[in-house]
Amino acid sequence: MGAHVLDLMKLENWNTRFFKQFFQSTNKTTSVDVHKHNCSLYQITSICEDKEANYVEHLIRERLSAVDHAIELFKRDSDSSGKFTRFHLHLRCTPAERAHLVQMVSRLGIEQAVRSVRWQGIPERCKAD
Repeated sequence: MGAHVLDLMKLENWNTRFFKQFFQSTNKTTSVDVHKHNCSLYQITSICEDKEANYVEHLIRERLSAVDHAIELFKRDSDSSGKFTRFHLHLRCTPAERAHLVQMVSRLGIEQAVRSVRWQGIPERCKAD
């Protein structure tokens, strides 16, 4: 009986992943149209110690995985001393997706590896259409 329950759990996990992936891909294709009409452009800048850069990059990408199709720029560069790494991001998101951005910035703000995090909206007249 234990093997049967285990098989049902595996099937349920597979179904959950399948439907989650299906709906995410469906949402991504329809959200492209939404982004053209109802989106805002944001700039995020974060600085961390160079030795923590891979961890911070993983954290950023993990938090933004729900809106990765809206990322227009993801740049990582080190300063001249090699002690610090700076991340520059530009991304477009709808008001509903903005929650993911707020969560990411909040999470980075409490992370000990992060020295600085700053985010701001880019004014409408500066957006590239």
